[in-house]
Amino acid sequence: MSSTQAQWLDQVGSVLETLNQGVIINDEARRVVFANAMFLEMIKMSAGELLGRSIVDFHPQEHVVKLLSRCNNVCTATCDQVLIRIP
Repeated sequence: MSSTQAQWLDQVGSVLETLNQGVIINDEARRVVFANAMFLEMIKMSAGELLGRSIVDFHPQEHVVKLLSRCNNVCTATCDQVLIRIP
């Protein structure tokens, strides 16, 4: 993660923690760099268990192909945000 990204995450992290919805932020390699408390509660993992891992590591395996396809369809070289809703 670049220093600019880390600085941005520090600025918005406390706001994201107040949300009553799960929020996860991944880097360009799809490694988790942030997950708020609600998301961690939803997936029953701690931040230490989750941070740095790929999003496919904790998503149900039967949905991984669809998840990656959605990410690839949404992302472009200039895309810096992807929203994936987990029911």
